[in-house]
Amino acid sequence: MDLIFALFQAYSAVKDVAQVSGSVSDWVVDVVSKWTLRSSTEKIEKQVGKIAVVTDADIRRAAAEAFLNNANCIIPEAKREELIGIMLNMARNVRHRSAFGSMDSSYFRSERLLEILLLGVEPIRHQGELVAPNSPWVLRRHLGMGSFGEVWMAENPGYPTPRAFKFFTNDRSGEWLRREQKSLVAILKRLGEHDHIVDFEDVQTENCPHPYLSLEYLGGGSLEEWIVKDKCNRPRLEPHEIIRQVVSGLAAAHAQEIVHRDIKPANILLTEGSDPRIKIADFGLAKVVNSKRDGGSQLASLAGVVGTGLYLPPEAQQRGTLRKPAQDDVFALGIVWYQLVVGAIERPPYDFAERLRSHQLDSHTIGLIERCLAHPGRRFGDAQELQAALTDMVPPITEYLPGDPDVQHLAREYLSTLSR
Repeated sequence: MDLIFALFQAYSAVKDVAQVSGSVSDWVVDVVSKWTLRSSTEKIEKQVGKIAVVTDADIRRAAAEAFLNNANCIIPEAKREELIGIMLNMARNVRHRSAFGSMDSSYFRSERLLEILLLGVEPIRHQGELVAPNSPWVLRRHLGMGSFGEVWMAENPGYPTPRAFKFFTNDRSGEWLRREQKSLVAILKRLGEHDHIVDFEDVQTENCPHPYLSLEYLGGGSLEEWIVKDKCNRPRLEPHEIIRQVVSGLAAAHAQEIVHRDIKPANILLTEGSDPRIKIADFGLAKVVNSKRDGGSQLASLAGVVGTGLYLPPEAQQRGTLRKPAQDDVFALGIVWYQLVVGAIERPPYDFAERLRSHQLDSHTIGLIERCLAHPGRRFGDAQELQAALTDMVPPITEYLPGDPDVQHLAREYLSTLSR
């Protein structure tokens, strides 16, 4: 986080107009490259660790502090938002790379590797732009990026609440949206209004710089941010309750034979407030499956790989293997469940059950997570089957008075035996 704050401070102090008008990501690469030349490997790796757990709110707070403290700052607000967007996306990139183990400091020492880390993280759209020509919606805040393009929050003076706009800035993804527009709209409308699925508003593929989806905006951040945020500074939510809500939304989709295909904490959002609700977002890769055809096994591995690698099942890497798409969603949900319990965005180790036990998780709940991550023959068939199994889930640990003996783990293990 120190490095991110230093970057904001340095950019706020820039006095060269040519630098301000140039590429922000090029400026970041240049500054970070110079910083690594005078920093030890230990210092760089310590910074990588800090960046991996920084939240979007932390980054925006650091930006506000740096720019507000410099009364002579010449950086336009749109350029400030570009730098904020780059820092948001860099932090997520570091976090995802760190999920597979400690990230090597060579990424920051090598300009080429640093460019790879920052590849595609500079927003194409800009703060203050209209969503499309003659649109009343104005881009205000960059929310994130993915392989498809970027997401922004926009406001409309004549509308009471903001909306989220997902722009397909990548040429291939834009062509995909144009080709799949009718089926995608049908899928999103078929989902209807559900308490735990983000509402779909509109899709536009013509007469705009980039095709886009318009969606309900939730201001509470993502589940990924909640996981990495300090426990004292986040809304109080029980992993059990989070999973119940996610499974409820996903089961409703699976009941309509709609699979999500990119379940991950970044695509699970929170409403604002001290008691937030959970909603599944980004059904942009969703697909309608025919459960009667081939027993629902419709995706050939490798040929049909979509989604995020960390959350894909092992069979996705096996050439020619047919997979049940709903089971891919269940596997991804098992990874999310594990990450919720351990409080980290990481790949479950081989002995993940022992790691879960070290977090005081009961045997029955560990068994449910194991079935989510099991071989397809033993894995839950879909989210509806998992939802049915959650009805006998052991209650979470509750607070107890200091000084009283805490025997909850014994009671929970006993309840676990009743749930089998």
